[in-house]
Amino acid sequence: MLIKRNHILLQGAVLFSIHAAIAQGINFETALTWDQVKAKAQKEQKYIFLDCYATWCGPCKQMDKEVYPSQKVGNFFNEKYISVKVQFDSTKNDDETVRKWYTIAAQLQQQYHIKALPTYLFCTPDGKVINKGLGYKMEKDLIELAANSLDPAKQYYTQIETYRSGIKNYPSLAWLANEAQYFGNKALADTIARDYINNYLMKLRDERLYTKDNLTFIAFHMSAKDKYFSIFYNNRDRIDSVVEKKFFAQEVIDAYILNEYIVPYMQKADSMHSSDIPWEAIEAKLIKNYGRKDAKRNILDAKIKWYPNKKNWPMFCKSIIDRMHHRDESVKPSLNQYAWWISQYSNSQKQLETALNWADEAIQISNNNGLTPNYTDTKAVLLYKLNRKTEALTTEQKAIDMASEQRNEYYINEFTNHLSKISKAEPIWEVPLNIVE
Repeated sequence: MLIKRNHILLQGAVLFSIHAAIAQGINFETALTWDQVKAKAQKEQKYIFLDCYATWCGPCKQMDKEVYPSQKVGNFFNEKYISVKVQFDSTKNDDETVRKWYTIAAQLQQQYHIKALPTYLFCTPDGKVINKGLGYKMEKDLIELAANSLDPAKQYYTQIETYRSGIKNYPSLAWLANEAQYFGNKALADTIARDYINNYLMKLRDERLYTKDNLTFIAFHMSAKDKYFSIFYNNRDRIDSVVEKKFFAQEVIDAYILNEYIVPYMQKADSMHSSDIPWEAIEAKLIKNYGRKDAKRNILDAKIKWYPNKKNWPMFCKSIIDRMHHRDESVKPSLNQYAWWISQYSNSQKQLETALNWADEAIQISNNNGLTPNYTDTKAVLLYKLNRKTEALTTEQKAIDMASEQRNEYYINEFTNHLSKISKAEPIWEVPLNIVE
């Protein structure tokens, strides 16, 4: 009898253990319709969490495996939410419960512009969507998103509705514009951002306007034709200092000049299957608006972007050489990249020798006292292409030693391959070798 009783107790313990394991994590409702979910949420006075997923979605499967089973996550969601998984694709294996949600899934996808999975929708007890999240989330991030979804001030759709009604809490509009941008509604993001910049930021005194957050927000949302573009154009050093990034203002200026003045010509040429762009006319317009120095820099940078797409390697290399002839301090981070491109696409001895000087300069000014292995590899390839094989072998071995010291397996493998090719007199470059004076 004692043995039988112990067996019964053991069975009970096993069953309790299994039940406890199942109880951990988010308790997703699996048999309810949308109307039944809403009724249950209203009865229990809970919000609704919809996990929008697809059977092919890798991050969705990661959430199922790594995050949803968490006891911490489960404790929070099970107390605050009625949770449902909504399948957004259809398969031949779908059961009746999944098929009943097809119509709801299609409606949600269309109404809330769901283009990426997983998407998380948070709803009031009566089913009104108030907040949204995207992508794989760590446990703490998912809990934070769910907690924010209970706060009207942090509910994306609630705040959009409030904004459209004409009620504007300006200090919160930066967050709202960024959320709209993140969720793919660029038109709405631009509308909110311009409202925030024009009617709030631009009315602040300088000491309040010139903060890192404000300046990076303006930089992301402005146009080169906006009046506040002049803030960046005329106060570069000050902005760089506030943002704590050298050449930040210039990078912003150049990006807008490229995208708004030069890219349209590139797109037109592409649409006409033409490789001709009126560079001189564009440069003249830029000189008039921004001065000769900014115009020349942007034209040359645009050529460096344009010619590789057309596989016009002589003009590509010439543009790099011209860019270095008009160099300023901002070009230093690109020294190694320019040297590498010349090593790959130029057959001019003069250009290769010039690029070798850039590689030496890049090594000299590198932050870790010349111990940058890829810079040294660039130098080795240039030496090899200039037929200085002994120096090339020594320099490439040095690059391998540096990579080994840093335990960088990618560099070790790549540079070892380069060393082998130098030893065997095999090419490392893209364009066939035909050195000209």
